[in-house]
Amino acid sequence: MPSVYLEVGGRLRCQAQRGLWQVLDGMVPTAGITGLTYRTGEEQYLDDISAAPDYLEAIPGVVSEFCVPLTTDGATQGALNVESLVPLSEAVRAEVRACAELLGDRLGDLQPELSRVPLRRLARTAAKLAAVEDSGRTIDAVLQAAQELSGMGSSMLVLEAEWSDGQRRHSDGPLHEALDAMTAAELTHLSEVLEPLTSCYTAGEATGRTVTASATLRDVGARSLVALPITARGRRTGLLLLTDSDPVQLGPEQVEPLELLAVLAGSCLETATTVEELRRQARRDSLTGIGNHSSFHERLRDLGALEQVAVLVLDIDNFKQVNDTGGHLLGDQVLRSTTEELLQVLEFDAVFRIGGDEFAVILHGVHAAPHAARAVEREIQRSVGPMLATHGAALSVGAAHRRANEALIDTLERADAQLYQAKAAKSPLLGAPTRSTARAGATR
Repeated sequence: MPSVYLEVGGRLRCQAQRGLWQVLDGMVPTAGITGLTYRTGEEQYLDDISAAPDYLEAIPGVVSEFCVPLTTDGATQGALNVESLVPLSEAVRAEVRACAELLGDRLGDLQPELSRVPLRRLARTAAKLAAVEDSGRTIDAVLQAAQELSGMGSSMLVLEAEWSDGQRRHSDGPLHEALDAMTAAELTHLSEVLEPLTSCYTAGEATGRTVTASATLRDVGARSLVALPITARGRRTGLLLLTDSDPVQLGPEQVEPLELLAVLAGSCLETATTVEELRRQARRDSLTGIGNHSSFHERLRDLGALEQVAVLVLDIDNFKQVNDTGGHLLGDQVLRSTTEELLQVLEFDAVFRIGGDEFAVILHGVHAAPHAARAVEREIQRSVGPMLATHGAALSVGAAHRRANEALIDTLERADAQLYQAKAAKSPLLGAPTRSTARAGATR
């Protein structure tokens, strides 16, 4: 019962077999006797498989197994495996070795692409796309797969939101600049052509006249073009384009896998976008929209290697009185207004709400220099102070600059201590802020 396995996409896939009514396919190179043969490049013979812990049973009753590596130009491509209901003689094993040598030589004569089926490559791509939760990496994987499936050198995935002229797009290959330069009118025309279709492609005509959808591509010598709609739940969301300077011959065998890839791309992009949005929301304060406690500490970790960092901790004085006299709706509005005033002074990703009435600011680079940070602190007071004063409140600030070789969590603790002193200096009645708010969940 012979079988041939070749490495395809990091797994051993069964290319042919005889006598096996159950095929174990897509095995990792660390599994079974076949995997051991491929991994080591050495033949394996077992005259009693019951004593072999690596043996994978395909059918019952097998007694012996002989596996020989398939090599081409010194590189192992796979393995020729023989299972038997009786022990294999040396004469039989010699015949298997001879067959393996002939097959290895023949594999070397074949063009690599001729031994691969597009749908198999699409299946590998599907597995990769399903594991990606980032839209940018999803698009990169789709472009790479589209070029492999089509044999075309350049590709672009453009979402409807990126159709406007001059908008940054996702493209790859020698003609990527021409793809990026396609006008919104050209993309809209292609989208309209594809409305009742699953694909539109040129037919291998060498002059390039068949690239009717884009003068931009024709002018740079494009001779082939495939256009496919990107959809999600029945809604058009973009286009997948493939082009080449050669008149690539295309037919259903090449285009149908591309159509499946386009459908898969639309679904995976929607999933990735949803996951990104959920992650973004998890890092944002629901009331003010700025970074929350978790994203604040995440930002501190991201800046851990920088020397020039300053941390400011801000607390609203008498905020409880605002809530008690004006109600929680007024308190929420004060917090939103405080955020708006802070963003008049600072970049969005520098401001965080880390507690009920407590905010934090992270400065780095030249903005973290002592004189620059003090200037920022003054600007914050000038911006936020008057608004809070109308509600009988004020703002206290504690600031600290990172010392040499200091962990940023220690810088934060010193800023927290400065805030405590600033509040205590105003009035003993104000009391101290809840200092554990800034530090909760932090690790050194």
